[in-house]
Amino acid sequence: MNATSLVGFLCIVGIGSYLQAFTGFALGIFVLGAVVLLQLLSLETTATAINIMMVVNTAIALRGKVHLMNRKLFARTLVGIIPGVPLGLWLLATLTARSTQFLQLALGVLVLLTGAMLFAQPKPRSSASSSGSFAIAGALGGVLGGLFSVPGPPVIYHFYVQPMALEQVRLTLLGIFGTISLLRLLLLLANGGLGPDALYLGTLSIPVVAAATALFMKYPPALSDTAVRRSAFVLLSGMGIVIFAMAWM
Repeated sequence: MNATSLVGFLCIVGIGSYLQAFTGFALGIFVLGAVVLLQLLSLETTATAINIMMVVNTAIALRGKVHLMNRKLFARTLVGIIPGVPLGLWLLATLTARSTQFLQLALGVLVLLTGAMLFAQPKPRSSASSSGSFAIAGALGGVLGGLFSVPGPPVIYHFYVQPMALEQVRLTLLGIFGTISLLRLLLLLANGGLGPDALYLGTLSIPVVAAATALFMKYPPALSDTAVRRSAFVLLSGMGIVIFAMAWM
């Protein structure tokens, strides 16, 4: 990566980090989408670098605010995610390449349509979902994470339609995805899979991530709850487009 591409990549990281602090989930999809469109890096290297960024982003955004998370729903969601990831990896090894590509294309379309429908009707549900549904959403997210390295859509959707304060939704999602990123980094480190390129880019991005996250905390956008939910659903639709593009390419 030449100097111009590196500067562009760090600018993308800065925008993604601000959006991550704003919505609780946007960093990975924003950076992955840019990398897919601009063909800057391999997806494996990018995904691992994003894990490093997410850990830093989460640590800064949750500093002094961990008590504001919904810790019960955080734990229940992780109960589903943790076993879901190895199941997704097993499916990846079992399914044919054509079947996996078809599933990824279908998933991209589904996520895109879901985000579009939620944008049109951004109001949360009148009553909260059952406790077990968060574990199910986590399990689906874990399977998708193992298959396609994209664990977010079911978890994001399930939290954003709950009758919860948006600040609690945002912080809980930050905790969930930050924990997933940390676990993935530890597994890669234990298996010797933490590549030097990913480590270099992730480490180089830390000051940018820290500055963008601190900027959000100091100057959060003054938007209504409906506008925030619509912004999140636009990004969810963007996630669908990126999933589709990853499969297509």
